[in-house]
Formats: sequence, structure tokens, C-alpha cells
Amino acid sequence: MSLRQRRREHVEQLILEAATRAFSAGGYHGTSMEDVAREVDCAAATLYGYFKGKGELFTRLMADKTADYLSGLAAAIDGSEGFEAGLDAYLDHWAAYARKNEAFLRIIIEVMVGGGAGHNPEPEQMEVVRQAYLGLIQRIMQRGIDEEALREENTTLLSEALIGMTHSLTFAWLHGDGPPDIESTITLGRHIFLRGATTPRDGAIR
Repeated sequence: MSLRQRRREHVEQLILEAATRAFSAGGYHGTSMEDVAREVDCAAATLYGYFKGKGELFTRLMADKTADYLSGLAAAIDGSEGFEAGLDAYLDHWAAYARKNEAFLRIIIEVMVGGGAGHNPEPEQMEVVRQAYLGLIQRIMQRGIDEEALREENTTLLSEALIGMTHSLTFAWLHGDGPPDIESTITLGRHIFLRGATTPRDGAIR
């Protein structure tokens, strides 16, 4: 990589960090490129040399945060053994990510409810991300099937159910419904999932 490319990547990273702070403070619709420029301490015109507008900037932020989340999740799953350990690895990783990125998650919901960012990822790109995410959770579900811990053997169905429940409970947490902290919310989700998906042992309901 040339020196010029390294410098550009460094400046882009500074802009993205500043944009995260600006969006977190003002929300998507309440933040302008001028607000981001003030965080970077540069002219707004400088930003347009790197991003066409705040829609493209926000979409890049989402892509970077998603990639970071998935790489961390893969490492967490690789570091676990067995079905329930893998399940805990996923839920613990999600809870830590949600706690760290609470403000940004609220902005994503704002964009979803109030209109797109203007530069939404292509459907093909979104599908690649979705399949990567689904594939990681399917690895956990396959462990459960191999251990005969799950009553359903469709890993896609099980994975979609777990992801959907986790995201829905997180949405409720962000809106002040249910337990007051994300850890308690995710613990509730784990309990609900295990009660519905796992094979009862010795007649007990888990």
C-alpha cells in the first residue's frame, strides 16, 4: 500500500470516529456534514473529498461496525466448546456489542423508522452479510443437533428464531421495555430459547 493510500485510510478512520460521535449526539436526521466536520476540526468541503454525503458516511459506518461484530462473534464461537457454551458465546458477544454501541443502535432504529440513509447497501451486499451472520449461528445449532440437545434439526430455522428473538428483545430494551439492562434482557432470551428449542431432560422443563 502506498503512502498516499495509508494517509487516506487514516483520514477516513478519523472521519468515521468523528461521525460516530456526531451521530450519537444528534441522531441521523439531526446531524449534518458540518456537524461531523466540527468533530474532525476541518472544513465540510474536506469531508466531501472522502464521502459524498452523510448517507454514504453512515452506510460505511454500518458496514465497518457489522464487520467488526461478525469477526468478534466468529472468534467467540471458535473459543467455545459445545452447544450451550456456543450459545452463551453468541449472547454474551451480542450483549457486549449492544452495550458498547447503544447510541448507534438507536440511530439505526431511527433510520429504519424515519427513512433510509440515502445510500443503503445493495441487496446483494446485505444478503452476503445476512448469510455470514446466519452461518455463524448455524454452527452453534449444529452442535446442539450433534449433542441431541435440540428437538428441531433445521439449523436455519433455529438460527433465524434465535437471531430474531435476540434482536427483538434488544429493541425492547432500547425502548425501556422489560429488564433495565441488556444483560438481564439477553438472559431472559436465553431462557426462552432453551425452553422452546431444547429436548427436555429427565422430564424437566428448562
